[in-house]
Amino acid sequence: MPLADLAAWYGVDWRTVAKAIELLRERGYAVGTARSKPHGAFWPVTDEDYEAALRPFFAAAARMMQTYWRLVKRVPGRLRVRLMEQQQLFSSTAEAQRTEEQR
Repeated sequence: MPLADLAAWYGVDWRTVAKAIELLRERGYAVGTARSKPHGAFWPVTDEDYEAALRPFFAAAARMMQTYWRLVKRVPGRLRVRLMEQQQLFSSTAEAQRTEEQR
């Protein structure tokens, strides 16, 4: 359902609906939003729904990491080494979390 329709239904503006969706996601609820038709918010049910719900996050994360590494390449000396070490720590922590979630 489009966010504007949800907002009208509940008598709030679309920003309030967007914030509510973000809060639900932070609490672990799977809420998808699509910009292409049919656009709006949805509860994922099928594998395809989950893929559609996750695709924008993956794409945004990939773009951010590309930008991050482009910037890190230009950082001088020890700070660059420290940033790379932090990234390795982040990567190993994320891997450990994925392993834990798979159990």
